[in-house]
Amino acid sequence: MDYIFYILILVDIFIILAVSLNLLMGFTGLISMAHAGFMAIGAYTTTLLITSLGMNFFLTIPLGVLIAGLVSALLALPSLRVKGEHYIIASFGLQIILYNILLNWVSLTNGPYGFSGIPRPRLLGYTFGTYRSYLVLASLITLVCVFIIWRITRSRFGLVLRGIREDEIAASSLGKNVNRFKVIAFVAGSSVAAVAGSLYATAISFIDPFCFTVHDSIFMLAVVIIGKYLRVGPGRPAAHQPAGAFEVLSGGRNHCGSPAANDLWRAFGGLHALPPAGAFAGIQVQEGVVL
Repeated sequence: MDYIFYILILVDIFIILAVSLNLLMGFTGLISMAHAGFMAIGAYTTTLLITSLGMNFFLTIPLGVLIAGLVSALLALPSLRVKGEHYIIASFGLQIILYNILLNWVSLTNGPYGFSGIPRPRLLGYTFGTYRSYLVLASLITLVCVFIIWRITRSRFGLVLRGIREDEIAASSLGKNVNRFKVIAFVAGSSVAAVAGSLYATAISFIDPFCFTVHDSIFMLAVVIIGKYLRVGPGRPAAHQPAGAFEVLSGGRNHCGSPAANDLWRAFGGLHALPPAGAFAGIQVQEGVVL
């Protein structure tokens, strides 16, 4: 059963990543290739604060969100001046920059060796040390993140984002500051991705730069894009079907730099089971992706 709980924890993490990226892609029309980098910021912030300062896990999450938000704001201001495929290339560059910082800033990130033995969260003396208990924690945090994104998309702010996605010129003609709304959406989506990183670090108990490569950003894009189309009937997502619960892949997925994590992902491939694109269609925010 621990294996099943572990898979469900990963599903929770990718749900957070999917809804946060869908805020950018589905509602704003921004195709970001840097989402794994902001996930890494949350993971490394939590890891460093827990291992170096002994800070409580639940206090590291808002700090990771804050740092990811500040970094994304600084990066968004220049990169969002370009549009379309030029923005995709710019976000790809951001992902490469973040990855190389993690890889080469050895004094802070421990470079390619990463961090192992990351302790599980504690709350009021209780340690979420089992996969079952951690699944409960991850599910609660996932619900909070999904609710936040849902509220954003249902607000007037979300309506403006939809207008920007459909026609930037029309939105500007109505007096909306398009770049400002894009930056806010980018910061919001990136900050929520940092929450997924915090969960990932303490769930796996190991992180290194190879956990957050451009391949992972592409996988997140696939989660959102494929999740939009894997639907069975109107309003009935494919996540409700057994075929939509796991993505059929060949080979296995070399997801992280540690041998233990590699073994786990090879096991997923051997069973043809991964945290899937189709499984997230059920929680995907309403509008989906417009390419």
